[in-house]
Amino acid sequence: MSRRSITRRSVAFVALVWAIAVLGPAPAPAQTVTGTLFGRVADDGGLVLPGVTVTVESPQLIGGVQSRPTNDSGEFRFPAMPPGTYTLSFELAGFQTLKRERVVLEAGASLAVDVVLRLAGVEETLTVVGETPLVDVRSVQNRETATRDLIENVPTGRTFVDVFNLMPGVVSGNYNVATTGTNSVHGGTVRNNVFSLDGVNVNDPLVAYPSTDVNLETIEEIQVTTAGMSAEFGSASGAVFNVITRSGGNTLSGQLNGYFRDESMQSSNVTDELRAQGVRAGTQLLRASDWGGGLGGPIVKNRLWYFGNYQRVDESRRIINFPPVVEADQDTTFIKLTGQLASRHRIDGFHQYRLRYDEPFIPNVNEQDPGVWRQQRQSNHTVNVKWTGTLSDSTFAEARVSIANQRRFTDFPNANENTYGYQDTSTGQIFGGWYRELARPGFRNSRQFKTDVTHFTTRGVGTHEIKTGFNYDWLINDEYREWLAGARRHILFNGQPDRIMLSNAPVDQKGRVHQWALYVQDQWAMSNRLTLNLGLRFESAEGWVPEGSVGGTNFPREEFPAVRDIVNFSQWAPRLGAVYDVTGDRRTVVKASFGKYYNQVYTSEFGAAVPFAFGSKVYRWNDLNGDLIWQPGEEGALISDSTVPALGRVDPDIKQSFVYSATVGVDRQLTNTIAVGASFIWKKEYDMAETINAAQPFDEAFNALPLTNPLSGQPITIYPLRREFQGIPTVRYYTNPGASSCSFCPDLERKYRGFELTFRRRLANRWQMFSSYVFSKSYGNKGQGHSESQGNVFASPNNLVFANGRLSLDRPHQFKMQGSYEAPFDIMLSASYSALSGTPWARTVRFLRANSPLIVVESQIVVLGEPVGAQRFDMEHDLSFRAEKRMTLGRTRIGLMVDVFNALNLSTVTSVQQTRIDHPDFGKPGDILLPRTLRIGARIGF
Repeated sequence: MSRRSITRRSVAFVALVWAIAVLGPAPAPAQTVTGTLFGRVADDGGLVLPGVTVTVESPQLIGGVQSRPTNDSGEFRFPAMPPGTYTLSFELAGFQTLKRERVVLEAGASLAVDVVLRLAGVEETLTVVGETPLVDVRSVQNRETATRDLIENVPTGRTFVDVFNLMPGVVSGNYNVATTGTNSVHGGTVRNNVFSLDGVNVNDPLVAYPSTDVNLETIEEIQVTTAGMSAEFGSASGAVFNVITRSGGNTLSGQLNGYFRDESMQSSNVTDELRAQGVRAGTQLLRASDWGGGLGGPIVKNRLWYFGNYQRVDESRRIINFPPVVEADQDTTFIKLTGQLASRHRIDGFHQYRLRYDEPFIPNVNEQDPGVWRQQRQSNHTVNVKWTGTLSDSTFAEARVSIANQRRFTDFPNANENTYGYQDTSTGQIFGGWYRELARPGFRNSRQFKTDVTHFTTRGVGTHEIKTGFNYDWLINDEYREWLAGARRHILFNGQPDRIMLSNAPVDQKGRVHQWALYVQDQWAMSNRLTLNLGLRFESAEGWVPEGSVGGTNFPREEFPAVRDIVNFSQWAPRLGAVYDVTGDRRTVVKASFGKYYNQVYTSEFGAAVPFAFGSKVYRWNDLNGDLIWQPGEEGALISDSTVPALGRVDPDIKQSFVYSATVGVDRQLTNTIAVGASFIWKKEYDMAETINAAQPFDEAFNALPLTNPLSGQPITIYPLRREFQGIPTVRYYTNPGASSCSFCPDLERKYRGFELTFRRRLANRWQMFSSYVFSKSYGNKGQGHSESQGNVFASPNNLVFANGRLSLDRPHQFKMQGSYEAPFDIMLSASYSALSGTPWARTVRFLRANSPLIVVESQIVVLGEPVGAQRFDMEHDLSFRAEKRMTLGRTRIGLMVDVFNALNLSTVTSVQQTRIDHPDFGKPGDILLPRTLRIGARIGF
C-alpha cells in the first residue's frame, strides 16, 4: 500500500474523530493565550449554592464586566479570559455579598476560585484581597510565567530571549543571530522549541529558531511550558515559549523609556592569569542605547482598543581577541487593535515590523581581515489576527491567521568581485575577501492557520473540558545563494597552496514544508480531586522543493523542475497525564505525564535530495606561477565533488525523529503567597536523522588506522579515506544512521534526566521572589547546539571517535533566583542571580599525512582525544542589581533606575579559541563574561 493511500485513510479517520469531538460533548486543557476562571460556591455548612450571580471585571477585559450564574452544582466558569488582575463578586439574595480582589490570572492557567457565602449580617459586602490560588489543580504541564512585573523590574538584557533564560531548565544555546537567540530546555536541542506570538507559531522555517525579536515594552507576559505539553503542541520536545502582547484599554495610557550604557560605565575583569594567556581585554559592550515609547487607549470604549510601540536600539561591541568593533542597530514598530464585535465575539490583531543591520555579522577570531567581514540586513513583518467567540456558556472557539516574513541580504562590504577569499586550514585563519556563498537575498516566510473549539460538559462521570483543533503551516525558504570573486576558495596549509574549491554558485536554494495537524485534548475531572489529561495528536508533513537552477560561474547553468514528496511523514502522538489533589483543598497536587513529541520538519533538513543544492569541486592546487591566485589548469587531482545534480536521495524507509518525555512532580501551596514544586523529568530521542555520503560507506571507503593517542599514550583509531574513493561524486543520502550503517558505528543517542525544584513567593508585604534549581544530565553522541544538532556525527567516521559523552549544552547544576523589594521612599530594589555549571568540552588531536603512509588523501585528520565532558568550564555566576526611584506627579509616573550587571566582576572563561592540543592557541580563552557594567534608565508613564 502506498504512503499516500495510508495518509489519506489516516486523515479521513482523524477528521471523523475531530468532527465528533467538535459536534458532540467535546474537550480542552488550559489555554495558551487566555486563561480560565472557575470554581464552586457553597454556604458555610458546605451545601452548594446554585443561582449565585458571579461577576468578573478587569482593566484587561474589553466589553466591560461579565456575569453568569452558578449551575445546579454551584459551579461557575469563565473561559477565554485575557491574562490580568481580576475582581470577582458573588451575590445571592439573603447572603452576604463577597468580593475577591487582585485575583491574578496568567495565560494558560485554569484558576480555581472557591468561595463560601455566609448569611447576610451587618456588613453587606465582605472584601477579600490577594488570595489567588498558586497551584493549578487541573493541568499536568510544567509551566512558569514571566509577568509584566518581572519583565519590567528584574535587571536583564533587553531581548525576550534574556527573559526565557530566567526560567527553570532553560539555558542559552550560545548562538545569537541578530538578537534572535537560541535556547536548550531540559536537554533538548536548540531546534526542539516552539516560539509563538499570541499563540501562533513564528519558528524560522530554515533553522527552527524564533524568526523575529520582540520588544519587551510590547509584552504583557511570557509563558514558558517546559514539560507535559498537551496535544495542542507538536514539535515541542524542548519547550513552548509563548509571548503574549499588550493591548490597549478604556483609559488612555502611554510610556517613554530609555536605557544607556557605554565603555566608561564598565570595569575591567581581565586578571593577571588571563593576561598571561594573551587576553588584553574581554568581550565589552562599548555602547548601547535603547529607547522608545508606546501609547494605548480606546478608540471606542468597551468596543475597540489600540496599542502601539516604537523601539530603537544601537549597539557597539568588542569581542575578545577580535579587535574591530561590532556594530548593530535595530528599529521595531508594533501596532495592535482589540475589538469587541458583539457581547460574545472578540477580535484582535497586530503587525510588527523590525529592521536590523549587523556588521561584522557573527564574526570569529579567525576573521581579522576586514575583507571577510559580512554585513547583514534583516527585515521582518509579523502579522497575526485572532477571533474568539463564546458560542455558549460552555463552548467557545478561536481562529488565528498569521504571516511571518523575513528578508535577509548579506554582503561583504569591504570586498569586491575580484577580491578572492583564502583559508589556511593549519591555523584556521580566513582572509582576503569572498570565501563563502551568501544569501543575496534570502526569504524565510511562514504562514499559519489555526482553529480550535473548547467545550465544557458534565455528561458522564465528572466534568470534561475538551479542546479539539486543527492547524496548518506553510513554510517557505527562498534564497539566492551567490558567491562572487570567481566563486572559489583558495585553501592553504601553513601558508602554502594546498587545494582549490570551485563552487557551483549561484544557486536558487528553495524549500517548502506543508504540515497540518488535528488534535483532541480532554481535561477530565473525574472527581473533585482527580483530573486526567488525555490527548491525541495526528501530524502530517511534506517537504518538497519548487523549480530552481544552479551554476553559471565555474560550471554551466542548469535548470531543474519541482520535486514533490521528498519527505512525507504521518504519525500519531499521544499525550497522557494525571493530577491528584492530595488534600482536597486545592493546595497540594501530585502530577505525572507521558508524551510523544515529533521534531519539527524544517526546510534545511531534507537538502540532501534537492537536485540543485549548493556544492563544490575540491582539487589539489598546483600554483604553477606562484602568485597564490588559482587559474584554470592549476587544478590537480580531484579530492571531492558535491556538484553532480540529482545524486541525492532520501531513504524510502526514513522515520521522523521523536522524543519520549515523562514527568512526575508535586506542587504545594504553603501559604496564601508561597508555593513550592518538585519534578523529575526524563527524555530520550529516537530515530535521529542525518545526511551521509552514500558514495563513501564507512566500512569500505576508510581504513581503520591504529595510532597512539598523544593525550593518554593509549591506542586510538582514526579513519583515513582510501585513495580509490578520492574524488567520487558525493551522493547525499538522508537516513537514520546507526549501528546498522557499519561494523564500528554506534546508534545515535540523545538522553536527559533532571530533577527540578521551584519556589515562588507572590508580592506581599512589599517583596516577592522566584527561584529554581535543576540537577540534570544530558548525554549521548549528537549535540544540542546550532551546528552539532544537525548532521555532525555521521559526516565522517572520524567524528565517531570518542563521540559518546556529555552533550554540548549540558549544565548539571542550574540555580536561578529573581526578586524585588519595595523599599521606603518609593524605591524599588530588585536582583537576579544565577549559578550554572560551565559547558563541557574535549581536547582534540591532529594527525598529519606524515604520520602514516595510509593517510594519502587528507592533509590532516583532527579527532577528539577524549570524550566530551572530560573538560568543563568553571561554574558561571551572575549577580545583577537594580535600584529604581519612583515618583508620581498627578497621573504621571516617573522612574529613574540604575542597573549593575555582573556585580562581582567575574571573568569566568566560557569558551576556548582552540581545542587542538598542538595549536599555538590551544586552551586560550575564546570568551569570558562581560565585566561589571552600569546601565542607567528612565521611564515616564501615564
